[in-house]
Amino acid sequence: MFPDGFAEGGRNVEGIGLAQYRTLLADYGLIHALYEVRVIDGKSFDVIEKRAAAPLDNTGTMRLAGPSGPVDATFEGPAASERLRAAIADLITRSLPVTLGDMHLIDSQ
Repeated sequence: MFPDGFAEGGRNVEGIGLAQYRTLLADYGLIHALYEVRVIDGKSFDVIEKRAAAPLDNTGTMRLAGPSGPVDATFEGPAASERLRAAIADLITRSLPVTLGDMHLIDSQ
């Protein structure tokens, strides 16, 4: 396991995307949506609070500091970009209520 936001070789993983990892013994990928929510004061523009999205149910070999999931063969082929978009939207949809709840901006039950 690597520190928050870092992957093999110390490469920084940020934002929304697809990360591929290849070693002698394994070849795997992760789709990720690493984002931060900030609450900003409307007058002073000071950051009142900020929170990075927490990982979901990351039980795979690689774990990142935010929402991510494994990539499989469904992300190959002619409709791969649509499936990739839907998978990223799913990561954000599932993680946003948790993040907003952690910030006490919504009731999360």
